[in-house]
Amino acid sequence: MSKPPTKDTRSPVRLPSKANQAIGPIAKRIVVILGGLLVAASAAIHLHLWAGGYRHIPVVGNLFLAQGITGIVIAITLVLRSRPSVIVISAGFLGATMAGLLLSASRGIFGFRETLYAPYAVTSLAVEAVGVLIFVILLAQIWTSRHREIRAPSPRPKRQLR
Repeated sequence: MSKPPTKDTRSPVRLPSKANQAIGPIAKRIVVILGGLLVAASAAIHLHLWAGGYRHIPVVGNLFLAQGITGIVIAITLVLRSRPSVIVISAGFLGATMAGLLLSASRGIFGFRETLYAPYAVTSLAVEAVGVLIFVILLAQIWTSRHREIRAPSPRPKRQLR
């Protein structure tokens, strides 16, 4: 009689190759800089619109100025200190900006109703959507790399029959 196959409960060791170790931080840095540029682009669009006439719209004008200034601060902080918390703040900032435009276009906000045909509306949405997507992917990669279990297979001691 043959013995039934035993189940191997050991996890495979997954160590990154030297090439992946060298490329990983560089690729992450490039993605963070790209994300920072997208946050800065969103800020620049809002500052441009504020200077072009949105500053005269009550409440909304101040929000455009605040978005522009805050976006520049977040972009600089992101590039200088690319911690996961700053990446989350960047994604939330772009997502909130996108939500504000969509809310303004669909229902109006603070007595002002925007249209998606307004200058830079579609450009702003595209920049912010790509930014959110990049940050979510980056955060998922960071999370999985930190929570990946790397366990070496441990030999099981043989049981002795008595």
